[in-house]
Amino acid sequence: MRKLLFILLPVIAIAGAGAAWFVTQTPASPFDGAAADETPSAEVLAHGEYVARLADCVACHSTPESAPFAGGLEMATPLGSIYATNITSDPETGIGGYSLADFDRAVRKGVG
Repeated sequence: MRKLLFILLPVIAIAGAGAAWFVTQTPASPFDGAAADETPSAEVLAHGEYVARLADCVACHSTPESAPFAGGLEMATPLGSIYATNITSDPETGIGGYSLADFDRAVRKGVG
């Protein structure tokens, strides 16, 4: 029994460390290293507005007291409260400083 414990304990520790490393890795993006256009065209902006309205982003990323898309909405979950993030174009408090890869990871993976 002691020999089995002596073998299993390091195996479990290594597996746990490997799992912890795996879940903390930033997911890859197909846009890693790609630069976004400095000034998007009117067509791209109109399409972005269309997608944001269609997805009703303002419903979760705004509160009745805040500006649209400014974040702050509390969503109570069994694990605790989650607050919606600011998705305005502000580079300090919003997503204005995101690279294309950062934005892709935030939308597709929830990592921002």
